[in-house]
Amino acid sequence: MRPFFVEQSYQWRNEKSERPLQGQKLALIAYLGQQLGNPSVIGALDRGFRHAWGSAGVIAVNFTGFRPPLPTPGKPVDDAALDANPVLAVTHQLNNCSPPLARFPTALP
Repeated sequence: MRPFFVEQSYQWRNEKSERPLQGQKLALIAYLGQQLGNPSVIGALDRGFRHAWGSAGVIAVNFTGFRPPLPTPGKPVDDAALDANPVLAVTHQLNNCSPPLARFPTALP
């Protein structure tokens, strides 16, 4: 697992605002939010972030409905598995000062 990560977010005016987004603007921001959490979209974006020391770039948080790569006996999750399916198994619970919390298995017992 990559040891350093942050969970980014974006906000928009919702129904509690005096001027909430509506119509096409709301549809566009909702679409962007879905795609920013889609591992196949993220994987395509990350192909431009290859470095001598390994992969870097964006990785999906795991509460978007996508599952991270999971370890199997004799095959831990490695960089290649994350490149193929860039979804984190851990979270900071949207507070980057919090320690990582595993939401999916990160190692086999």
